[in-house]
Amino acid sequence: MRPDTLDRAVITGPVTVRDGGPRRFPVGPVLVWALPVLTAAGLGAWRLTGAALWADELATWGVVRLSWAQLWRLSGSVDAVLTPYYAAMKVWTALAGTGTAALRLPSLLAVVATTAVVVALGRRVGGPATGLVAGLIFAVIPATARYAQEARPYAPAMLGAALAVLCLLRLVERPGVGRAAGYAGALAFAGGCHPLGGLLVVGGHGVAMAVGPMALQFRSGHGRPGGNAQAVSPGQENGAGNRAASGPGNGAERGPGSGPGNGLGNGPGNGPGDWPGDRPGDDPGDGPGDWAGDEPGDGPGDGPGDWPEDGSGHGLGDGPGDGPEARPRPARPHDDRPSRWPRGWAASRLWALAAVVGSMPAVLLALRGAHQTAQVAWIPLANLDTLQGLPQNVFGSAAIGGIVLALAATGVRRTSPAICLAAAGFVPPTLLLAAGTVVPVWVGRYVLVAVPALAVLAAAGATRAGATRARATRARAGGVVLLAVLLSWPVQVELRGPAGHAQDSARIAEVIGARRAPGDVVVFPDTHRSIPWAARDIYERYLPTPRPPDVLAVVPQRVDGRLLARECPGAVCLGAPARVWVVRADDAADPLRDMGAAKRARIGGAYRPVQRWSFPLLSITLMERAGG
Repeated sequence: MRPDTLDRAVITGPVTVRDGGPRRFPVGPVLVWALPVLTAAGLGAWRLTGAALWADELATWGVVRLSWAQLWRLSGSVDAVLTPYYAAMKVWTALAGTGTAALRLPSLLAVVATTAVVVALGRRVGGPATGLVAGLIFAVIPATARYAQEARPYAPAMLGAALAVLCLLRLVERPGVGRAAGYAGALAFAGGCHPLGGLLVVGGHGVAMAVGPMALQFRSGHGRPGGNAQAVSPGQENGAGNRAASGPGNGAERGPGSGPGNGLGNGPGNGPGDWPGDRPGDDPGDGPGDWAGDEPGDGPGDGPGDWPEDGSGHGLGDGPGDGPEARPRPARPHDDRPSRWPRGWAASRLWALAAVVGSMPAVLLALRGAHQTAQVAWIPLANLDTLQGLPQNVFGSAAIGGIVLALAATGVRRTSPAICLAAAGFVPPTLLLAAGTVVPVWVGRYVLVAVPALAVLAAAGATRAGATRARATRARAGGVVLLAVLLSWPVQVELRGPAGHAQDSARIAEVIGARRAPGDVVVFPDTHRSIPWAARDIYERYLPTPRPPDVLAVVPQRVDGRLLARECPGAVCLGAPARVWVVRADDAADPLRDMGAAKRARIGGAYRPVQRWSFPLLSITLMERAGG
C-alpha cells in the first residue's frame, strides 16, 4: 500500500505492513549496563601503572605537592585554566598519595562513569541494544583507555560533556527549571575541568538548538502525502509510517480504542515528542517512550526489545508480551500536529540561560589564562595534514577513528536526540579545526569531549543501517565491536608499555642510578620547545636519593610562581666536578642545546661527552672533565 493512501485506509482484516524503522533485538538489562562498564573498568585498570608518567602528568605531580598559596601564585603565570583540576587533585592526593596509581585513579573512575552515561544515551537513541553497543565501542576506543590512565583533566572533561548531552536531551524532552539546572551543572563541570573543551561543548549544543527545530519541521512532512495521520478505523489513529494491523502471532485483533505502535501521527511514523515539550519516542516505527530509557523497546509499539518478526507476539500496537489475546488500550485523542517545536521558546530560553550560567567557569578561567600564550606556542597551525591525522590524534588509532566516524555519519537522523548527538559529536572538532587554521589551538585531546557522542552515533549506525531482521542486526553490531577490539588490541598493548605515554621517564633510574659516582652533578637545558619542566621532574620523580645534586638550581620549579627553576647566572655554581650528567626531555644530538651562552661555554669548554643513552622523549649524556 502506498504511503499516500495508508493513512486513509480502513483496515478490515489482518494485514502486516513493515516499515523501515530501526530494529531491535532482545538484550538483558543487566548485560546492557554491566558489560560496557566492566570492559571500560578492566581496560582502564589493566596495567594502570605500566606506562611511566609523561611530561603533562609530571606537571600534575609537581603542582599537587605545592602549598595552596604556591598553587595560586603559579596559576597567575601558567596553567590558570587548569587551576580547578589541580585543586581537586591536591585534595585527592592528600588522601591517596602521589603514587602513579593514585594520580591516575580519578581519570579511570571518570571514564567508567562516562561509559555508563554513554550507555544511557544509546538507550535513549535506539533502545538497549544501541546502548550496549555504544558503551562497548566507547570502552574499546584506544583514546578512552589512554586517558583513563592519565593524570590530566581530559577524562573528567569527557564525563562532563557526556552528562551535558544527556541533560540537554532531557531539557529538550520536557523543559523545566530543574533540568536546566542539571544541564548548567554538567556544563560547569566540563568547563571547570577543561575550559576550551567546555566551550566547544556549548558551541555544539548551540548548533543543535538552532538546527533542530528546522530539521524536525522539514521532517514533519508539510505538504507531503501522508505527512499527518488520520483515523484508520474506529478508535484507531495511525501515522503514515506505522505498521498497520498485526498478523497472526503478533496480537491478531486489537479492540476498539487501541492506538497504533507509533503514536499520534506527527508526520511519517512519528510519536509525539519530536522536540521540546513532547514525550520521548520519536523514532520512525517506535512508540512513544522507546528511547526515553523505559524498559527496553517499550512504548505502545514494541515489547521489551523484541524484533517484530521473531514470533514473540509483538506487532502494531502491542505492549510488552502481548499475544493474540492482547487487551485493547484506551483510545487516545487524535493529534495531527507536525513535528515542529512545541513550547520551543520555553526550551530555547531555558537552554540559553543554562548555557550562559554553565559556561561561566570556563569563560572566567579562559580570561584568567588569556595572557599565558606560552602554553600553546608550541602548537602548529592546522592544515590538510591535520585533518588527515584527525582519526589517529583523537581516537588513538586511525582505523578505529575511521570506523567510528563513518558509522556515526550513518547514525545521524532527523530526530531530536540524534540531532543533539550529531552536533555534540561533529561540531567541536570542526570548530577547533577551523580556529586552528588561524591560531595555534588544535590538539587532538582537546576535542575528546566529542568522543562519547560519536560513540553513541556509531552504535546507532551499527544497529540500524540497512537491517531487516534481528539476526542481521546482531551480526552487524557484534561484528563492529569485534573489529574494534581486534584493531585496537595492538594499540592497547603498546599504551601499557614503559613508554606507552610517549615518554620513557623511568629509564633514568637504571642509567644514572647504576652508574653514579661520588662527586657527580646533574644539569638541565634552560628551555624546551614544549615541555621545559619535564627533564627536572623526571629526575626528581624517578631517580631516588641519594642522587647527583642539581647544583645550578637556586629555587626549585614552581615554588615561587615560576614554572621553571631559577639557576645561578652563568653556571658559576657548577664548581669543578669530575663528571656531569646532562638530562634532556628530547633526543637532541647536542646535549648542550637550549642552554644559555655562558652556561654552554662553561660546560662545553671543560667537559666532553663520553656516553649517551636515548629513549622516547628522554636522553641522558655523561660528560667527563677534559684531560681528566
